[in-house]
Amino acid sequence: MNTKITKSFLIILFISMFYFFVQKEKYESLISMYPSYGDDFNNSSLMSLVDDFGIGQGLNTTDPVIYVPDIVNSYILRKELLLKKYDSLENRTLLDYFESKRLIKIFNYEQSELIDEYSEDFDDLIKVDIGRTSGLITISTYFDTLDLSVEVRDFIYNYLINFINKSYKDSSEAKVKYINQRKIEVKDELEFRENQLKDFLVQNKDFDSPLLQIEYLRLSREVELTNTVYALLVQQVETEKLSLKKEELNFVVSDIYNNPKAVKMEFIEILMIDLLILMSIIVIFNRKKLKLNL
Repeated sequence: MNTKITKSFLIILFISMFYFFVQKEKYESLISMYPSYGDDFNNSSLMSLVDDFGIGQGLNTTDPVIYVPDIVNSYILRKELLLKKYDSLENRTLLDYFESKRLIKIFNYEQSELIDEYSEDFDDLIKVDIGRTSGLITISTYFDTLDLSVEVRDFIYNYLINFINKSYKDSSEAKVKYINQRKIEVKDELEFRENQLKDFLVQNKDFDSPLLQIEYLRLSREVELTNTVYALLVQQVETEKLSLKKEELNFVVSDIYNNPKAVKMEFIEILMIDLLILMSIIVIFNRKKLKLNL
């Protein structure tokens, strides 16, 4: 068994060394940022936004909770990245570029199948991270040229802002529509309660009876409560209308970095992967040996 493990290790090591020298270099471009609402940006609003962007639960549970990695890793964004034409690719799409690099061409593939296939490659080409303590959002791109990495990074950045702003705008518009409808219903109810009280007062100008006094208090209380609900709905709809008009979400960019040197996986990283593979092989051999002994 030791001989088999040694042979396996040597084979894995040889393949790893071969991969280390033939692996294609990538150019790194990254952007680090905090979410911000223009002049309203401060520490407390930052932490609230950090919550809304996936670090725990949003402080305002009626707002949509936006988790940046889900947007960046979404199939919709990857599809747009593949179908967008890039200046650095001489006005070609990433899909055409990836296809041109394929060693074996498959001509009967549908475009949707190619998108499904190449969208998986973005797991290694695009990385997103959120600092658990600071809330700093970092997006890194790795492509064959620096210009392409920058173009993809900038597209993701703009897509992120537009997507989040649209999500919050759609949410606020839905709230305004619902509150307006509810306001109409409560207004009708308020008019009904007021008419009940008015009719009671007309029919009972003098109500010395305890029962009439109780009925008067009940009708008055219902009018007061309904009026309070109506006033709150009016306030809420005005608040939502103001939120629609406030400055859109932007990002405070803390860092932009374009690595002028190509990067590739370090040999030590490849060795770590080798060790994991070797340990898996040892476990498999030990299990087989245990079964044979049984």
